[in-house]
Amino acid sequence: MIRALASVALLLGLTPFETCGSASPDEVDLPRSTREGCTFDSECADVDMCADVRCLAGECTVVSPFRDMDGDGEGPVAGGCGDDCDDADPFVNPSAIERCDGVDQDCDGRIDEDAPATSFGVDLAIGDRRAILTRGGDTLLIVDATDSALFARELTRSGDLGTPFEIMRLSRGGAFVSLHAKPRDDRTLLIARTDIGALRYVVLGEGGAVLEGPTDLAIEGQVEDLHLITHGGGWAMAADVLPEAARAMRVVYPAFDGVPRDIEELATDMEPPPLDLASTGGELAVTVTDGIRFVGGADFMVPGELAPGPLANGDGHVVVAFDDGVGIAFQRLDPVDGFVGEAEPGPRTSTRDTRIDEVAGNIGIFNDSSGQGWVLAPNLRAYVRSTITVGARDGGLTMAVVPNATALYGAGSGSARAWLFVDCEG
Repeated sequence: MIRALASVALLLGLTPFETCGSASPDEVDLPRSTREGCTFDSECADVDMCADVRCLAGECTVVSPFRDMDGDGEGPVAGGCGDDCDDADPFVNPSAIERCDGVDQDCDGRIDEDAPATSFGVDLAIGDRRAILTRGGDTLLIVDATDSALFARELTRSGDLGTPFEIMRLSRGGAFVSLHAKPRDDRTLLIARTDIGALRYVVLGEGGAVLEGPTDLAIEGQVEDLHLITHGGGWAMAADVLPEAARAMRVVYPAFDGVPRDIEELATDMEPPPLDLASTGGELAVTVTDGIRFVGGADFMVPGELAPGPLANGDGHVVVAFDDGVGIAFQRLDPVDGFVGEAEPGPRTSTRDTRIDEVAGNIGIFNDSSGQGWVLAPNLRAYVRSTITVGARDGGLTMAVVPNATALYGAGSGSARAWLFVDCEG
């Protein structure tokens, strides 16, 4: 083939060429950068650290005596060329206005000082109705699942999603069906329930780092439902468990990984009462067929129909949500004195679709059907956050609080939405 091409070249009067393996006596090296010449802009960096020097026509040429890569009129701090602490962002420089987003816009070494609070909604490309919002230390986290693995990703205070990372995987097949998380101080307990009623958990730290687990919980029977709370120095759990060849039993684990206390056997010919659990700080209260029972203590009748998730932790009492004939209402329940004080009216929402839970010392109120949430102060009168709307989804609502930020998350099989409130204290 080579000889044929050479013959054609001779017939056409072209200069003979050498094969790739041959060497020409006249060959020379390709041009190389010298102090007097250049090939790339990077070779001109040491000409003048604070000037904009480019490689033009093989020569390092000063195109501007002032280096400003983001065009905001300020030179970079690096090299002592100016006061711009991020020369890749035109919205960061000493003249910028501070925004509430966790970034030092005005380069004074302080973050978000004097910035006004902000709130906004953001649509998220997470199509898992099992997904929940929680936190890892001071980081907002969204946890979602494939059939056999759980992944966490950061939700930043500006509403951006971080890169997902694996935190748990099933070791013997099956699929995850529900996720349950409860933060406590700088640690978060996350329990996942599988399609065969087994439970597997991890404890997460800052940023979602796995501090303990994954570990399988030893449960005698299949867990059909569960509720997780903080209690004492750790976590407690209530569960409806179906033992082999027996009727379902409602049980309470004063320590989530400890010995359970049987509460009541659930009837098979009627809908079981909503499963919920709350702590006074020392005593545990659980929903039963005839009302609310303090574990090892008394039962109390409720003055109205219980909400689907009717209990929340309190200080020396639990908070109960029920229908008082007008709408949803809240009242304190003492383990000795029963209901104390007056029932306080709740937001204008359907009791039938509403549940409550303790959120960072306050009461989170969730209406899953409308996609609305509220944050109620412990006095049951003042609202820390009034109506927050993410819209109806086919998954549940979850809420998390980190320093200076509160987020409500609505999961869905098609799409998800979060609403963030960011308070800037600087």
